[in-house]
Amino acid sequence: MNAIIGFSQLLEFDPALSDEQREYVGLIRQGGEHLLELINDVLDLSKIEAGHIEMALENLSMASVLGQCLDLAKPIAANYGVTLHFPEGDAAGQTVRADRMRLKQCLLNLVSNAIKYNRRGGEVRVECRDLDGQTVRVSVADSGLGIPQERLAEIFEPFNRLRTQSDNVEGTGIGLTITKRLSSP
Repeated sequence: MNAIIGFSQLLEFDPALSDEQREYVGLIRQGGEHLLELINDVLDLSKIEAGHIEMALENLSMASVLGQCLDLAKPIAANYGVTLHFPEGDAAGQTVRADRMRLKQCLLNLVSNAIKYNRRGGEVRVECRDLDGQTVRVSVADSGLGIPQERLAEIFEPFNRLRTQSDNVEGTGIGLTITKRLSSP
């Protein structure tokens, strides 16, 4: 997959390509990146279920980690016409002990779902609160249609996207499954 993506990136800069050919190469690259993301998600879920996920725990600044995640989510939000709100003061001075990569993965899953399943012109709010000096709660809320109460448990089922395939929302339906399993004690 990396070879396909790499060669397509090289081809995109070939001045001999017509605009139409460059567009096709861009589609190949995007398709390769999407497939690589799907493969990595399935591999992550397999590792988690087998109990072979490795964690490198360290003390992390929540303001820094959330800021990085939201910077990564801004282009997605712009593409979907969604506004991100994050009062940075909420996370100021808050530190957690976590695996940086896995924490970012969980936060990005939550924020990107809030963006992708929102409505054009919608909003996503991310809040970070210290509950008791030892527990930090991160909340992600959006202005989308919501999920009926009776279907809430389904969002954590692998490959269940709750909606039809015609929704034009990319993804495998395992991001929230991974997030729940990584964040469960």
